[in-house]
Amino acid sequence: MDALTELAIDIAEMHEALAARLRRFTKDLKGEMARNSDVQFADRVMAAARRLHASVGPRQLEALQFIAGSHPAGVGTGNLMRRMQIDQPNVYLTLKSLVERGFLRKDESGSPHLYYLSDTLIDEAGGADS
Repeated sequence: MDALTELAIDIAEMHEALAARLRRFTKDLKGEMARNSDVQFADRVMAAARRLHASVGPRQLEALQFIAGSHPAGVGTGNLMRRMQIDQPNVYLTLKSLVERGFLRKDESGSPHLYYLSDTLIDEAGGADS
């Protein structure tokens, strides 16, 4: 093999390695952007909850933060119980108060019941895609 052919092969291999690194970087960047977007949305949801009801408590905000981070999927009491490290009756009471304030909606059609952010709270937070 002559020197020119070897050089061309070396350049091609470097190009392939660079392309693979760029693909990994792009994938990582997209994931980081999605995580940042989720955090910003959760922050907007908590701020909206405070605007709507100044008396919203820290436990309620913690639940809203977790549910907002899971949006648009619903969250069950078991997930919240593990995340918040409190017993199920207290999780239930926290969720019940959030439903009563109009921050969450409860879907009882399945088992376990799932809780979702209400349209009112999402709108007050500026929407999920803002």
